[in-house]
Amino acid sequence: RLPFVVGQISDRWIFREPVQAAQERACADDPRSRLVVTRDLTRTPGDDAHYDSTGMVLLGSRFAAAALAFTAE
Repeated sequence: RLPFVVGQISDRWIFREPVQAAQERACADDPRSRLVVTRDLTRTPGDDAHYDSTGMVLLGSRFAAAALAFTAE
């Protein structure tokens, strides 16, 4: 019964397709989970692994919104 928020694995990771599919299935199968999409977040120039400050702020906002959505249920 514990809410769980999942951050989508990066589109730039080599094994992204099976991991993203598993994340989507897990969240679809569990009504107490939410998937935070990360595909459109901006990255640090020259570094595909890390978000820049704008991307991090938006990621945090999405996690917060997903978590707060559980309180409305």
